[in-house]
Amino acid sequence: MKKAVNFLIFVPMLLFGLFFYNNNVFYNKFKEYNNTTFCYVYSNKNFTNKTENLNTVFTNFKTINNGDKTFLYFSKMKTKIFETPDYMQVCFLGSHNQVQEIIKDLNLNKVFSEKFENYFSFYGYSSNWVKYKILKNKKVNFQIVFKENKITIGYPMIYGSF
Repeated sequence: MKKAVNFLIFVPMLLFGLFFYNNNVFYNKFKEYNNTTFCYVYSNKNFTNKTENLNTVFTNFKTINNGDKTFLYFSKMKTKIFETPDYMQVCFLGSHNQVQEIIKDLNLNKVFSEKFENYFSFYGYSSNWVKYKILKNKKVNFQIVFKENKITIGYPMIYGSF
């Protein structure tokens, strides 16, 4: 009985820690790229938009609220975030070779890819990251789009446009 109680306490704490760990790892992985802009997407039911709190976490941020989601755009984070976004995105200037390096660095397994006239979209999965979406009956937790020397990365997906 004691082991079961310890297990029931340990597992939620571990999952809770992984969500915060991944939030900050995502930012740290991409913050040094050229002309980086992050967009974190929050459900309004889980997000309290208090400007004084946002000022302590983000530098030069902008928020857009569309009713059920808040889009938080920023380039620098001052401290760790504790509200888990539904989606995390980053855009920066880069090359197709950098896309390949990022895929390797994130240890992504290719789920599928799409090539269009002026952009390439990669959908991948890594068990190292907690969140995922189901696409074509497969787990996906990263979408990477390369378009006109601009790389957009979404975890677990890109929410909106690129």
